[in-house]
Amino acid sequence: FDDDEVPDAPTPSQPNEQSSNDSPNQSQPDPAAGSQGESVLIAGQALDANPNLPFGPLTMTGDEASWIISRDQYVISWNPKTRNPNWVSWKLSLSDLGSIGRQDNFTIDPDLKTYITQKKSNIKIVTSNDYTGSCFDRGHMVASSDRQASQDDNIPTFHMTNIVPQTAFNNQRIWKGLEDEARKWLEEGTHQNLWLISGPVYEKTLHFIDSGVAIPAAMFKLIYSWDENAQDKPFLVKAILVPNMASNGKLAYEDKVRLCAESKSGGQIKGQPILKSMKYDDYQATILQIEAAAHIKLPAVAH
Repeated sequence: FDDDEVPDAPTPSQPNEQSSNDSPNQSQPDPAAGSQGESVLIAGQALDANPNLPFGPLTMTGDEASWIISRDQYVISWNPKTRNPNWVSWKLSLSDLGSIGRQDNFTIDPDLKTYITQKKSNIKIVTSNDYTGSCFDRGHMVASSDRQASQDDNIPTFHMTNIVPQTAFNNQRIWKGLEDEARKWLEEGTHQNLWLISGPVYEKTLHFIDSGVAIPAAMFKLIYSWDENAQDKPFLVKAILVPNMASNGKLAYEDKVRLCAESKSGGQIKGQPILKSMKYDDYQATILQIEAAAHIKLPAVAH
């Protein structure tokens, strides 16, 4: 969330999704996409040298392609079919919070653009305009507030590879609560180091906004803590799996009118009953449930 992702002037009558097993932007095979289930490092440092994967990389267990960008700020596995991340991993400590402020500029990912250009791929890079009029928030995986030590750290949180279509209710009423709580743990000294992993979950049939970005059915987040000096095994602090829904419990593509109305009013409508909990603890899940839903496999030490 990050107190930011208010969508642009949605209109409830405008169609915003397609139901398909194939992205509308990939009518023909693209060699740059790689084989099903393939994982390829497309930019950045070696994964075993990146502190944002303190216990090793995640792997995909389904047939999803995984284009990995390894940055100082986070490691992301991007999916050219959904045009969303499969997962994003980052380490968080008190020194990351800082006070530089939000750069607030949603941009294409320059490393992804370079890769697509070099490969002469027909895969369409995601832009901020892809979300315009969709009634969805531009939902951060790595929160802007998690990278406030410098402008160079904050800017990559606004790359569109770090963004997914989230409902205002999910993003601003539930997701934000855990984002704020994790930073509070660090500020109060409850935890010294956190390892966070976040990403989308889909139904078997994909749904898309008009621009061809897939709409998640749910969002997951895992938070671990460990004593870095003692090189301890991480222990799970929180694991949640939150439906990407409106406050009436309808998924984003099941009630467009409610989705658009709530996008204009911060995730709830005055005078309308809220049928689903806004407490993130009411959406707790097990590691195995999240792995199965997101088609990911965590390092063995994380179990």
